[in-house]
Amino acid sequence: MEVVVVENDFIIQLFLEKNLQKINGCSLVGVFTNAEDTINYFKLNGPPKIIFMDIGLEGSIDGIDLFIELKSIWDAQVIYLTGNSDRLTLGRAERTNPLRIFHKPIEDFYFINECQKIFQTIR
Repeated sequence: MEVVVVENDFIIQLFLEKNLQKINGCSLVGVFTNAEDTINYFKLNGPPKIIFMDIGLEGSIDGIDLFIELKSIWDAQVIYLTGNSDRLTLGRAERTNPLRIFHKPIEDFYFINECQKIFQTIR
């Protein structure tokens, strides 16, 4: 299953790369830090099955708005990652029907276990 990571924190990127490699059948095809690079990837390659998206991206749009833009053109699914727990932001995220919202920090075993469950339901 092809996945893309959109995360501007290098440490979280490494965490995701390391743990996604441990999931059977998961193929990490791209890691991006901003909306522009992510959109360019989609234009060239089409969408992956799942996007692991940081809600708090730096730049002109956040991860929620980026996913809304991507979803308006391509069929994609999202798993959000956030260090933010305010109701307004989480409400906006929930309205996009994510597969999951992970709250940072994330424990390795929990992350892998939850992702395996998600992957099994959408294969």
